[in-house]
Amino acid sequence: MKAVRYVLLALVVLYVIYSINEMRNRNSTPASSVQESNDKSAASAVRQYQTMLHDQHSTQVDVCVQAGLVSSAYLQAQDEMNYKKWKAIQKSDCARAGVPQ
Repeated sequence: MKAVRYVLLALVVLYVIYSINEMRNRNSTPASSVQESNDKSAASAVRQYQTMLHDQHSTQVDVCVQAGLVSSAYLQAQDEMNYKKWKAIQKSDCARAGVPQ
């Protein structure tokens, strides 16, 4: 009878350990997934910028703001090369719109 209790106790302990590990795995997001999400956000911001450039209803201020959003997205994605590129685009677009930087 004691052996059965020990086996049941061992099974309960294993189940608890398994459950804890499953909860940890669900709550942690792999770094690659976060980076992928940031990259997608930056690409989406670039597409919105390009759309805004061709939209007849967009003002130069709109384009300036969108360029700032693109540069911010690249900053979030930790993509320094594209961040610097888009900061320069932002500076140019904002100067054209008369928005001080």
